[in-house]
Amino acid sequence: MNSPDVLIRQENGCLTRGNPAKFKGPALVAYVDILGMSSAITKSWGADSDSALDRLLRIKTAIPRDDEKTQVTLTISDPMTNKDFEKYLSITRTLSDSIVTMLALPLLPSQCDAQQFTTRVFNVLLCLRFIWQQSLREGFTIRGAIELGDMFWNETEFIGPCLVYAHRLENKFANTSRILVGHVLAANIVRFSQINPNIESPMNAFCISKDKKIIVDPHFLIGQEMADALERLQQTAGHARSKYDEVIEILRTPKEKVSRPNLAAMSSYIDDIAEQLNRGQP
Repeated sequence: MNSPDVLIRQENGCLTRGNPAKFKGPALVAYVDILGMSSAITKSWGADSDSALDRLLRIKTAIPRDDEKTQVTLTISDPMTNKDFEKYLSITRTLSDSIVTMLALPLLPSQCDAQQFTTRVFNVLLCLRFIWQQSLREGFTIRGAIELGDMFWNETEFIGPCLVYAHRLENKFANTSRILVGHVLAANIVRFSQINPNIESPMNAFCISKDKKIIVDPHFLIGQEMADALERLQQTAGHARSKYDEVIEILRTPKEKVSRPNLAAMSSYIDDIAEQLNRGQP
């Protein structure tokens, strides 16, 4: 029996995993808010092509969905035959000015090795790259969080504890334009990095913020060339100008000089962020 995270087995035996039409189980979940969209909708609601509605619809049209045509398809190949035996795709849904990307995992961690896990994580990170870059093209930036936990989705609904955790992380700590890494995801990245240190770790795509949070490196997601676009947005952001300071500062720093986490920093972060999230929660 196929694992529930499998969409289809092709004739050549290659499994497409991560984006089944219906799923209940562990998943990677990235929750993103488009900064400034709510304000723009109230101030610029109209029929012209530069209205907030049209800009939002263009963002939603251009971001990844659930198919190979709209996202980067990452695969794992048999080194002996050079044939793909697994490929990974995610599902992205939108709700108002929020965007959620989800990628299903096997029901048991033992069914996923280090390469399979990290490849899945990179798939979601690349989807975040598309979302952030397209938002910038339409004059907006984003903030959010990525976490691992239980989710359910079908053709019309998506809900689960992991979405709650990712939203809580974004709401409590993503007070600037950045993507935070959840502590459950961080713990699994550490575990798989220790199991197989020869696999490229998602930690290489992370950096450490001024307030000691682990975030996805803007260099990886949008690139240094987007710093000018962010500075232009900052100039018109009014009281929200400070939300752009960190991301611009990181992008203006050469990426080889950005502070990156090691296993010790990740382990310390896992305990700290879990305690901060649970503080005051029922």
